[in-house]
Amino acid sequence: DVDHDLAILDAILTPQTPKAGRNEPCPCGSGRKYKHCHLGVDETALADRLTWLYRKANWWLGFRHRNPVQAMAWVLSRHRPETPEELVAVDPLIADVALTEDGFFDEWLSERGALLPSDEALLAHAWALVRRSVFQVTDVRAGAGMTVRDVRTGDVVDVDERSGSRGLHVGEYVLVRPLPTGDGRHQFFGGITRVPDVMLDQFLELLDTDPNGYELLRLVAESEAPPTMVNRDGDEVVPCETTWGVADPDAARATLTGLFGTDDATADAWTWTADVSDEPDPTATATGSHTVRGSLHLSGDLLVAETNSVERAERLRNLIETHLVDATLIEALQFDADDVADDRAYERDVYGDEDDAEGGSGLLDPVDAPPEVQAALRQQIDAYEDAWVDEPIPALGGATPRQALDDPTRRDDLLRLLEDMERRDAALTPQRRALGMRPARLRELLGL
Repeated sequence: DVDHDLAILDAILTPQTPKAGRNEPCPCGSGRKYKHCHLGVDETALADRLTWLYRKANWWLGFRHRNPVQAMAWVLSRHRPETPEELVAVDPLIADVALTEDGFFDEWLSERGALLPSDEALLAHAWALVRRSVFQVTDVRAGAGMTVRDVRTGDVVDVDERSGSRGLHVGEYVLVRPLPTGDGRHQFFGGITRVPDVMLDQFLELLDTDPNGYELLRLVAESEAPPTMVNRDGDEVVPCETTWGVADPDAARATLTGLFGTDDATADAWTWTADVSDEPDPTATATGSHTVRGSLHLSGDLLVAETNSVERAERLRNLIETHLVDATLIEALQFDADDVADDRAYERDVYGDEDDAEGGSGLLDPVDAPPEVQAALRQQIDAYEDAWVDEPIPALGGATPRQALDDPTRRDDLLRLLEDMERRDAALTPQRRALGMRPARLRELLGL
């Protein structure tokens, strides 16, 4: 923001009214006369030049390393509505990661450090030593600051933070760099990034490896992704489609009927539902039902298998190729959600929103799915919500939500987890919210 930068510069360069006469004692307390001490010397305190100092490094970064910064913004844009160019302007984390994790701040100091005033140069070298970490908020003074504890080292830091302190709560985890101000205090530069409780261990493990900028932003992007759906086998839901050519369709039909039972015939096409689990379905005896783990469709000499996970696709492929020795694999497709997000982010960056608006990706968004598909998806999520309250959760130390609710040492963790889910849910469109987990229903199941 050029106007903002000019305002900072104007405030620093505007002469201040002398605090003493020429022959009076200098206000700095040196005991010397003002005319022999600080008269004519820049009186802007270092604490008032912090933003200016940080902006100098950012300006240099934008001119010298624009392309790497844009590339990092693209990594972070996969689950954001902004384009990479817009993200660079609105999210300070991108530039700060380039400066810190990728070492450009050291390069700037080496190249321009000699041009800095001595007090700024000294402080800048101190900033270069501060690494990013995950901190837990232990106290909040809305509109003034907060106290945070480094989860990795246990160090407690008091931070002056006006805007950021209004949206944070005690107990939350944040990815930040508290930089010294030169007067014993600290400030956040490079933004405040929330760390979901469920991903705390992943962030800590990555930070312990001294990651580069791409690795760190990739994990941040992952933390912003919508909740991952799993099927009843516990596999991540990834639509897969495998196609074979068969030399003898009649023999293939007989073999498939022997494997999966009676087929559903329509004209010259046949369809089977496949249970390809390694062991019998545990729900079959408990509820009298079975889990469909794939479907097969034979039309002419083409056999197509559809599953909702990579693991199921591989088991079904092994089964088919073991029993249909004349089957020739034509293609195996996986519609991975991360790949789709990357493709759409790239298309939005290169072509704008028009291609997405016209459905240029060719992939079916659940929001655009037929009503019967959405109803089936909603039914699956309802069942997952029912099971979730009694499932061990890593963010709760392996306790289930019901157990955490009754455990005084875990109850606050559970409440923060639900609040984090509510914040993520609120950021979704109403259509996507209707197809996702509902924090309000989870609270109802837990009696909250």
